[in-house]
Amino acid sequence: MKKLFSLFLILVSIEGCKKDNSPINGWNVLSSGETISDLNSVFFTDENTGYATGFNEIPTPYAATGFILKTTNGGDTWSSIKTDSESINWLENVFFSETNVGYITGYRPQTGALLFKTTDGGTSWNQIALDSSRLLRLSSACFIDRNTGYLTGYKNKDAPFEWYGTILRTTDGGNTWSVINVNDPRDAILNSICFPESNTGYIAGPVYPGFGIYNGIFLKTVDGGATWSNKSTTVQCAFKSIFFTDKNTGFGVGETIIGTGESTLIKTSDGGDTWSTVTLPTNMPITLNSICFSDANTGYAVGSQSYSALMGSKFCAAILKTTDGGLTWKLTLVKNANALNSVYITRSGKVYAVGKNGTILKENTN
Repeated sequence: MKKLFSLFLILVSIEGCKKDNSPINGWNVLSSGETISDLNSVFFTDENTGYATGFNEIPTPYAATGFILKTTNGGDTWSSIKTDSESINWLENVFFSETNVGYITGYRPQTGALLFKTTDGGTSWNQIALDSSRLLRLSSACFIDRNTGYLTGYKNKDAPFEWYGTILRTTDGGNTWSVINVNDPRDAILNSICFPESNTGYIAGPVYPGFGIYNGIFLKTVDGGATWSNKSTTVQCAFKSIFFTDKNTGFGVGETIIGTGESTLIKTSDGGDTWSTVTLPTNMPITLNSICFSDANTGYAVGSQSYSALMGSKFCAAILKTTDGGLTWKLTLVKNANALNSVYITRSGKVYAVGKNGTILKENTN
């Protein structure tokens, strides 16, 4: 009996505690060097230099300390960029418009939306003031050149349980921002933005009409973001992330049933006029949070899925990969890694993903 019990402990240890840098199903589990509740976004400016943002949540009182991580050796090691923890709470998204110029969006309950900018490769970050930031929450950032960029999210109204999708635009490198009128899409959260061309861009997110079902909102611009048309799909996909490989071909991931986390992957070939559901290589419910393509053929979607373990069901990192333009996808589970929130592909095709409990993964291409 003692031998059986010892064997059980060994198996549990192997199942739940392995945290080395050995490849697991083609992926290396990297160490952030910090204790972090969530990493929400990752971005690389070259093959070696990358950034990840997130937070360490404090349940009582309701607060968090924001984290900015940086690597200069392709993700092998990461260092924390020290900033004023009183002003960086929930950090959501990181985007660099140039090698040394980058932006981070965030949120603080007492003051609302946060926007930070660096001009020295992340060594220092300065907060940019936003009008009506108290009622605003930002989800994503995107620049189409060094001067022109966009922030998306939603703004609460004074009435309870009432919010509207919001787009902000800058034409002076992020120094000032103005709100773009998109007819205030009610009950919408604009989560993701993508510009496959300088004049053609897309924004998507969830809309909550009630009754336990919610749909996606999908906006399109063909004039460089000056105006946006609402081309919302009737597909029941509350968009979390979109990516377009050209002005017509795009993919989106998001929830299908409210509160379950169960996701779908959909594709358009006509610039978002129509969408079709992509067949996934799994019969189990899967959560997908982020999608990215390196070219017209190769793409990744990441999130989490449950699997059977010795102590019952567990959730782990789930990665979908296509090499044929989204016609077919292969599922990989990394069981010693947590749920993934964001995926990024460098120009040379290196793939990184970040997620819960400070998870950082890098595809092993050796």
